[in-house]
Amino acid sequence: MITLMPRLTAPAAEQLLETFLQEGPRAWKGFSADKLPRTTRFAPTGGSPIATKKLVELRLDILKIKEKCEARKKSLRADFSTFDFQVAVCLIEKDFLSSGESLRDDVWAFLSIVVMPDIVYWRFGEGVERYLGGVRNTFQRLWMRGMLFDRGARSDNRWGLLNELSEDAFLQVVERPGIASNPVIATALAEAWLRASLVYGRGSMEALTRRAILKIRAKNEIRFLDGLPPDVLEGVLDEAFRDANRPNC
Repeated sequence: MITLMPRLTAPAAEQLLETFLQEGPRAWKGFSADKLPRTTRFAPTGGSPIATKKLVELRLDILKIKEKCEARKKSLRADFSTFDFQVAVCLIEKDFLSSGESLRDDVWAFLSIVVMPDIVYWRFGEGVERYLGGVRNTFQRLWMRGMLFDRGARSDNRWGLLNELSEDAFLQVVERPGIASNPVIATALAEAWLRASLVYGRGSMEALTRRAILKIRAKNEIRFLDGLPPDVLEGVLDEAFRDANRPNC
């Protein structure tokens, strides 16, 4: 049976978030599993509401990741990169986040504003879009990455893409609906990015990827790319990066 996740409507999310940001994280009273906000909603049918202890466990798991990153005493950018990677893996490994419930923005708004606003604040400060549901939500974006770039439990390097892709590469794939909505293309593109970065250098990949994606999107208009055999698709994507690297491209 599907585990139903708690949800916040947009007006409720905005109101709770406004209060949190006005008062600041130090004034936040913490997450109470026994007293969810009265504006919390669940789907009326189709499963059973999640046991709130699982929400507590999720918070504790992610809080531990945050604390370990802080204890590493490396650069802030390295801390955040490690946090994002480990949280993405954590979210994918939660069975209650494996259903269509996790495709809903209002579910991630609840997790970010009710369960873990202090962690969102640590990661991104007061950026409203990091709390509300959507592709820029602190945790939703990481769950999407994990779903798209999981090589599978049988892989010897299951999380290699999550660990190796740059932040810009993630954004260029995940925040383009035409690509992110197609897991076959998204995963193959990520693998092609990784191969290209070894050839052209990671420092040149931001502009190169933008040009390559324009070519890939054009090809996809006239050719059903996700219907190609994996080796043929790999060749098409590698060619797009090669073409994007040519002078006057």
